Amino acid sequence: MNKFSRSITISILIFLVSVSLISCNSAYASDLDLSTETSLVDSKLMGQITEGMTYKEVTEILGTTGTDVGYGAIIFEYHLSDGKTARIWLQKDGSNDVNKYCVDGITIE
Repeated sequence: MNKFSRSITISILIFLVSVSLISCNSAYASDLDLSTETSLVDSKLMGQITEGMTYKEVTEILGTTGTDVGYGAIIFEYHLSDGKTARIWLQKDGSNDVNKYCVDGITIE
């Protein structure tokens, strides 16, 4: 394979991966009721969130949907009242209902 063919192949692969990531994100993002408002979440409420909870349970406790900051993953970010930032990773359950996705990880920085 010459340099030109290799260069075209790499360009096509990069394009296909980019399109795949964009369509993956938009497939679930259109189903979400995302707020564009940024509101503080009480730090004590974040302590009630545990792995295995559904996203619906998370939003019921926190009172907000958070901001989707995932790039190919489902990650919601919350700004806490103590100045920290929490991120919650969700694991898809095979359905298209984000409210049934379960918490797979939590970080607070």
